Amino acid sequence: MKEKDINKTQKYVALDVGNCCVYVSNDECLRRIGVKHLEDVPKEFLDVCARLECGLISENDWLSEFRKVTGGRFRDDQLIEAWNSIIGEEIQGMAEALKEITSLGVR
Repeated sequence: MKEKDINKTQKYVALDVGNCCVYVSNDECLRRIGVKHLEDVPKEFLDVCARLECGLISENDWLSEFRKVTGGRFRDDQLIEAWNSIIGEEIQGMAEALKEITSLGVR
């Protein structure tokens, strides 16, 4: 069987990880950098975050912008920890559901 024929028979599932597989909330990140509301974060920085999430900029470029937004008050490791705090706990039952789906041949 040719590779292109195999791809026609394989099944794939795409998941939006945020609030589908794990809880996502920016509240803790904002608290750690001293911001009360998401609306207080400059839109330009939110755009930079979106570019990072899509792999369009490097972590160093993103950190450079993060330092500007926070006035250089934080070390890089503190900024990364704040950013990572956006990702919360796993949504109950998702790991089992994914195991079941993949056991059926879905990738």
